Amino acid sequence: ESLGLIRHRITKIKNYARMKNLRSLCLRWNLITKIENLSSLQHLTLLNLYDNQITEIAGLENLTNLETLDLSFNRIEKIGGLDTLRN
Repeated sequence: ESLGLIRHRITKIKNYARMKNLRSLCLRWNLITKIENLSSLQHLTLLNLYDNQITEIAGLENLTNLETLDLSFNRIEKIGGLDTLRN
């Protein structure tokens, strides 16, 4: 399964817990400030948060199947929680 919500002026990542089989999530060109509510997406292999307002990389520890992470064009000041990702 994949979900793309591009240029929707989204400010928060909603809880996608019901989408347990989601493999690709694209939230490009929004207004998201924080990475959150993704821990239940165990099958996620691609996360695209390109061009948002994110300042801190955190909350990705449980995404052990993640292969592609795009955080280009954000305002990242702090990086953490990536050491558990193997891909």
